[in-house]
Amino acid sequence: MKITEAELKKIINKLSGISINDIHHDTALIEDLHMDSLKIVELLAVLSEEYHIAVSEEDALKFHTYKDLWDFTQQSK
Repeated sequence: MKITEAELKKIINKLSGISINDIHHDTALIEDLHMDSLKIVELLAVLSEEYHIAVSEEDALKFHTYKDLWDFTQQSK
């Protein structure tokens, strides 16, 4: 089951505390959402456990903006 954009934004909102309305394609995960490495790991764990989206460390290093993450989730199995 693919994750929807609303679901992904809700997860990010829960982890970052940033309003869903403030999450856009060009929103930077670290600079704008203030997601540190622990929050990123939590995000990846949710994607893996609830949506069966496997993210390698190499893949995760490519996630700079919300759009990077969104695009990856849509390409995944």
